[in-house]
Amino acid sequence: MAVTENVSSCSLSAMWDWSHLSLSGTPPTVCLLDAAADLLVLERNFAGALKLCDRGLQILSAEAGDTKNEQVKASLCVIGIQALAEMEQWREVLPWLFQYYQSAQEMPHNIMELCLLLYSSVKQPHVMLELSRDWLSDPKNQLMPGYRVVAELYLLRILLPLGHFSEAEELAQDPRAFTTQQQEVALTAVAEERRRLKRVEEETERESPGEPDHPPGMSISSSAN
Repeated sequence: MAVTENVSSCSLSAMWDWSHLSLSGTPPTVCLLDAAADLLVLERNFAGALKLCDRGLQILSAEAGDTKNEQVKASLCVIGIQALAEMEQWREVLPWLFQYYQSAQEMPHNIMELCLLLYSSVKQPHVMLELSRDWLSDPKNQLMPGYRVVAELYLLRILLPLGHFSEAEELAQDPRAFTTQQQEVALTAVAEERRRLKRVEEETERESPGEPDHPPGMSISSSAN
């Protein structure tokens, strides 16, 4: 399927929830969004999907921002993140995003969620440490419906793997991030991970070899001679 044909037809893919963005006279950025989704999901043309996302985001950057444009922008970024990840270019995700968002605080919650999942899955949780702190501390983000999801991912996927237990406990007790029942579950998760890590450290110490019986630098065979 040619990209140009896909853009001109602009038949929205059923598996992506942005049909509400299409009004009478579909905007070109929504057509690009639909085409990028088709390339990503149906054709697995990740480079092509990323290119269309860039084109749509550049158009939006030149237009006045409104709620609909912000929704399209976020959706284009979600597809772009997935395309980069599929191409094993996950290191480029944040630099790419910062072309279109001036700071992490400006990113919608669904983009933060995807980044937290991505960088934790590639064993690079430290990358999201400061960015997540900045995002969660922003007052306007604390009013977002996805705030608690971001907080949960940050606690489970970033703080606990990095051993930041004190910060995890503090976050777990934050009523903005967790309900009373969720706080108990989160604190239990922190305590269990702390105990698990302590057991691992104790086992490592027991398994570590003791001091050598021969001077450093001398092999066992040479000392026998």
